[in-house]
Amino acid sequence: MTLFLIGLIFPPDTSFHLGTIRLSPYRVVLILALVPALARLLSGKVGRFNAIDGLIGAHAAWAALALFVNHGLAAGVEPAGIYIIEAFGAYLIGRVYIRSAEDARALIRAMFMIVLFIAPLALYESLTEQNLFRDPVRAVMGMGPIRHIGPRMGLERAFGPFEHPILYGVFCASIMGAVYYVMGLGRLSLKAWAMAGVVAAATFFSMSTGPLVALLGQVGLIGWDRLTSRIRNRWKLLTGLIVAAWIFVSIVSTRDPVRVFIWYFAFSRESSYNRILIWEYGTAEVARHPIFGIGLGDWIRAPWMSSSMDNFWLVEAVRYGLPSLIFLVSAILLLTVRITRGQRIDQEFGRFRSAWLVSLAGIALAGATVHFWNALFVLFFFFVGSGAWLLEQVRRRERG
Repeated sequence: MTLFLIGLIFPPDTSFHLGTIRLSPYRVVLILALVPALARLLSGKVGRFNAIDGLIGAHAAWAALALFVNHGLAAGVEPAGIYIIEAFGAYLIGRVYIRSAEDARALIRAMFMIVLFIAPLALYESLTEQNLFRDPVRAVMGMGPIRHIGPRMGLERAFGPFEHPILYGVFCASIMGAVYYVMGLGRLSLKAWAMAGVVAAATFFSMSTGPLVALLGQVGLIGWDRLTSRIRNRWKLLTGLIVAAWIFVSIVSTRDPVRVFIWYFAFSRESSYNRILIWEYGTAEVARHPIFGIGLGDWIRAPWMSSSMDNFWLVEAVRYGLPSLIFLVSAILLLTVRITRGQRIDQEFGRFRSAWLVSLAGIALAGATVHFWNALFVLFFFFVGSGAWLLEQVRRRERG
């Protein structure tokens, strides 16, 4: 687990090639861990193989099949293998090696310490344009410093140890809920405020919409949790309010709710307009290729648009077809439903459950505005797997 986390924040410039395959530190860890983790899962030592495991496996398998269908066996085998390793392999690490509250607490503490270490260096990068993670590595390898994207509000967008400010920002934002509920014990204490401030500050220096959406989404859920703590079925109530708001916007607005969301949750109107076009062209691509997608092929769009598709969920459907996306979403929803059905829970378990649900909700919300790739893609699937131990706890409590 330690090697995995370190691998995620190793600068991408340390990657090397074995033939045509790019091997980054986290990929090396995933490759070495895949077979032992799978063997441990199938042995039953970490709970029986369940429907959620099957759905994540089906998601990765369908994505691999889509790559074979679109590119042929010879050209598809490498990207298919990498997808299985990064998606199912990262899920397995979370599923197999996070097995208790102690494991989960250690993980959250380690990720917070990483963010605490990164934050001042990100501030320095925003002020000086010097990346103290990647620039020294690039200098040793004979490459120049990274090229920054351009300032926002007078500050450079920090990359940290990642390929893009968005990846850096979502990585930092992803632990807000977990830090509040586990390390801050779900209280508005000075300690909790200080740790939340570190996470928020680190996220801010990415100067990106997706990370801020993830951060604010988690803060909003935490606020709802505190304000409605005495109300029964409050989460069902929140779901009903969201559905009602969706219907209301659909009725009164000339644009659908997705376009309204995109329009108002962006740093600039230019960015909003581009994301709306991505949604329109992307969904049209899904309609043309609903089963196996287009693989890694180019998608149809306006000639002046870039190839970047800033929506993780849409990318999954465009590249690998709707079945692959349905398998993934079904796994997350099924795990969510199963861990929230248990009524015989203690306060500590409730905090860990809230930590996972709120943090994953933040990442999922960010995925509607940005695409996850490389380390962040791996982090997402790892996060999903890291909640599986909660299901085992629910089952034990139900058995008494």
